[in-house]
Amino acid sequence: MVSCDHSGLLFVAVLLLHKLAHSAVAQNNSLVGLITPNEVKKVSRGQWLQTSVQSVMPPRDLRVVAPDTPAIDALRMMSREDNNLLLVISGRRLHGVLSRAQILRLLRNSAEVHGR
Repeated sequence: MVSCDHSGLLFVAVLLLHKLAHSAVAQNNSLVGLITPNEVKKVSRGQWLQTSVQSVMPPRDLRVVAPDTPAIDALRMMSREDNNLLLVISGRRLHGVLSRAQILRLLRNSAEVHGR
């Protein structure tokens, strides 16, 4: 997780451009959003040190599931709300970010194992 108030985008850019699909963003210890490589790529490398995370983080409705939410329910929620990412949260603790691609990969692998 990175801070919304982070003074430069460089740290985030390095994380995201090295195989991380997204990073959660916090402000005053509260989750406020997500940032992806798409946002980072819109800023020229020469501007990374002067660009705040908050200035490039898009406004989004954060969708949340509990750690014990069945994967198929999470996928249904994503489909219903046309959303590719869900935050996995219990209480005030962020456990991770779940993507549609991860769920589909899990379902595909499960079908292969069970010969379906």
